Amino acid sequence: MKNTLLPCSPVRRLTLPGVIALAFLLLPAGPGFAQELVTAGPKAGLNLSSLVGRDAANATPAPRFVGGLFLSVKPSRRFGLQAEVNYNQKGAKVRNGILTTSQLRLNYLEVPVLARFVFAGRAAGRALPYLSTGPSFNLLLNARNTFLRDPVVTPQYQRIDFGWSAGGGLEIDLKKKWWTIDLRYTHGLLKVTDRTNPPAVYNGTFALSMALGFELYDRFGNQRR
Repeated sequence: MKNTLLPCSPVRRLTLPGVIALAFLLLPAGPGFAQELVTAGPKAGLNLSSLVGRDAANATPAPRFVGGLFLSVKPSRRFGLQAEVNYNQKGAKVRNGILTTSQLRLNYLEVPVLARFVFAGRAAGRALPYLSTGPSFNLLLNARNTFLRDPVVTPQYQRIDFGWSAGGGLEIDLKKKWWTIDLRYTHGLLKVTDRTNPPAVYNGTFALSMALGFELYDRFGNQRR
């Protein structure tokens, strides 16, 4: 049966290249923007993922992997924007009966675009705490349920998921490289299943990750010891 959850929404027509391009279009670019510090690099971490909502009582958290690349632009010491392209494993453990559970694995290409607020001043040291928040665009790559004889259940789930992330962490100056420890929670805003009357089930994910950023451009005048 044809899904009617978002019959006219343009977000359902987004493609993989479109999602990635959208993230980087939202970052300031070009010589007209007073870029101060630009870094890019890899990141990897661990998810504690589950399904949340009033119809997700049989779901419990399960550990998953997240990893990818990021690009960060900081026009000032206290504020920055960061876009990421991640392979993000979501899903949950699902109770199918009194004694049986299965693994639901929802694998996404995730593109978060985050505003980052850094607690930094002229006398700040090398370790700078920050808070971050922003939207997350997710494209479903595949879905599997280990309870079924045929575990591939991709057509049963929405191709596009949109969420909102919030969290914080610590960025550490390593002389032209930046080590980042990040903790964030992302709550899905679209129901995950692709049905005419989908149940109230959403993605909910805590992620702890680490990233190593290499300076591509720096006008901070950082004193390298």
